[in-house]
Amino acid sequence: MEDFLTLAYQNPALPNNPQFAETVLTENLNPEDSSTVNIVRNAVRITSENRVHLQMAKGTKGSGEATALIPLTADSKEFFIPSFNEIPEGHSTFVIVSPYKDTCVEAQYVNGTDIRRIFFLALGEFEVFQSYSDNEDYTGVFVNATRPVSVLGGHECAQVPTTAQFCDHLLEVAIPILEWGRDFIAGPILGRSILTVGYILRIVSSHTVTTISVDIRGIRTESHERNRGDFVTIDVPNNNDITTVRCSHPCMVLQYNKGTRAGGQNDVDTDPFMVTITPNDHFMNNMVFSTQELLSVSEEILPYNSYITIVAPDSVASGIILTNTNTGTVVGISGWVTGVMGGYSVASAGRLEHGNYTLYHPDPNAKLVGYVYGHGYGGARTGYSFATGYQRKSRLGSIDGSYLVVWGSLHNLTQANYLITN
Repeated sequence: MEDFLTLAYQNPALPNNPQFAETVLTENLNPEDSSTVNIVRNAVRITSENRVHLQMAKGTKGSGEATALIPLTADSKEFFIPSFNEIPEGHSTFVIVSPYKDTCVEAQYVNGTDIRRIFFLALGEFEVFQSYSDNEDYTGVFVNATRPVSVLGGHECAQVPTTAQFCDHLLEVAIPILEWGRDFIAGPILGRSILTVGYILRIVSSHTVTTISVDIRGIRTESHERNRGDFVTIDVPNNNDITTVRCSHPCMVLQYNKGTRAGGQNDVDTDPFMVTITPNDHFMNNMVFSTQELLSVSEEILPYNSYITIVAPDSVASGIILTNTNTGTVVGISGWVTGVMGGYSVASAGRLEHGNYTLYHPDPNAKLVGYVYGHGYGGARTGYSFATGYQRKSRLGSIDGSYLVVWGSLHNLTQANYLITN
């Protein structure tokens, strides 16, 4: 990526200085603004003439999460929501952000041809609609708009599984349906002391009668059929398991870290996080990212115990380079598992020192992806995760390279940090 970078931003809520401090743009939010139906005008549009990587993260005491943003394209009009089961202490949530005037938006519960409208509304320029539910899981809710929008899904405080303490915030940018894929590889979640806790996958179908083939490597295979908007939940038994998913029609695959007591006793200082698995044909070549920090129970700012899982074709895996750009240190990547899904390799690295990183292969035609995640520290049970890249393949073109992000209230998101790196 280029060395020179100019960022432009539009934000009606902050008409003066944008508060850029190195690569971090920070604003404290007011959680009291949240309600079951809430429209506020507090979005931000960020544009750049060169490629950038944007992360949106939360790091309050005992609660954290992160997501990597993707640029708007003209096909950013149809989505299914990523979320998790509601519990009495936490709501399933989603947010719709509009960059344009006179944008009509509709949300529906969909299962094949069975459709039930939730709402129909109009959003203006920079307006943000937020919904949360006490008694519904929004996973698989269909959102469509007349003009491009950005959609975020998640949970105020999810227990994963619902029987395991403790709960934590979930947040992911929803990928437009036209950018979904069919083949996926979910890697291990390192850093937990109880290896048999495992993790959970959810696979959401975009078409009626989609066959979903799941292979938990060396453990078992499963096959399921799901209608449009429906999903299957897979409980993977071990943290180190590699799971492959193949769908007969495009799918969305979500990976969830379980709560700290999912193994029947306290594990490391961790709690649920959610990440969208990048389809194999949406990998990228050159990516940048930053690990996250948290607020400990003693109110110290501390780094997460961070790790990365890397997935790439067998032919390029040995040439991948992971570098801490703060120190110039090349991070060792070892333990490659090869031959996954007939030609892919999976490896992990960590614990990573807190800082900024590059992940790339010298051959510009080589494609790969990483999943960065972290567990809490200093008694703060929390976690975060995001994918380092998701290559847009839209045939409709990008919209001036812009990203649309929430500046204002997102339920239980009391601080938003926009990390902008090139």
